Order: sequence, then structure tokens, then C-alpha cells
Amino acid sequence: MKKDTLVTAAGRNPEANFGVVNPPVYHASTITFSSLKEFQTRDQSPYGKIPQYGRSGTPTQFAFEEAISALHGGNYTVAYPSGLAALAGAALAFLESGDHVLMSDSVYGPSRVRVSGTMLARAGIETSFYDPAIGESIGDLIRLIPKLFLWNHQDLSALR
Repeated sequence: MKKDTLVTAAGRNPEANFGVVNPPVYHASTITFSSLKEFQTRDQSPYGKIPQYGRSGTPTQFAFEEAISALHGGNYTVAYPSGLAALAGAALAFLESGDHVLMSDSVYGPSRVRVSGTMLARAGIETSFYDPAIGESIGDLIRLIPKLFLWNHQDLSALR
């Protein structure tokens, strides 16, 4: 399929939505399940496409993920409900105990406290914060090759 055609069709399933071309936006805070077993097994597969909660799985999110995968030729896309969740998901996907992270001192505050100070620390992952205006001195902070380097996009000019 040509990319121009793909961009207009990806993530859409009118047959499942009463003929509506664009997937409806689902606002959901509570999801019911037909049985206790269905509820207990809802998250056994991270790609199960089973709605679980308004911010972690709705048909709207699944359609978006499908469209992004199709447009980029990917196998599967995971959309997160917030930037903080995306940061945590990316960090925990690539890091393991004993790893080291360099994180800009100007990073979003909860990233510093919740992701680095709680999640990563609990997993045995050390984080060093650096002044984004450090310039070439950042080389002094790098231990071997960091698996993850987090910065604020506005800090890039200071690193050049």
C-alpha cells in the first residue's frame, strides 16, 4: 500500500465502529469484565488489546498504536498516557541493575523524583544529574558507555 493511502487507512476499522471511519474517542475510567477469570488474565499479554482503564488501554489508544506501527513499518507500538510514563517505560526496558544514567538537571521534576529517585534506584540503577550548560565537560561524567542519556530538548544547544 502506498504511504499516502496508508496514512488515511491505518488504525481505522469502520466495520467495528458502526461504519464510522475515524475511531471514536473513548473516555473510560472503569472497565467491566464478564468474569473474574477474564479480569485476572487481562494483562497476561502486553499486546492483548484488552481495555483495562481509561489511561492504559482503550480502543482509541489501540487504533493509534496500530496506525503508528503501520506508518513506520513497525511490528508494534506502545503509546503511553503521559511523558512520565513513556520515560519510565523506556528506561525500564533498556536498563538493568548496575547501569548508570546521565540525566539533565533540568529534566521534568517528577522524572527526577519518581523515575530516577524511586523506580531506577529501587532497581539498582544509579543516576547522575548534570548541569545542561556543562558543555564538553560532560565527558568527565560518562562511565564507559551509558545505556541511557536523558536531557531536556532545550539543553541541546548548551551541549554543542
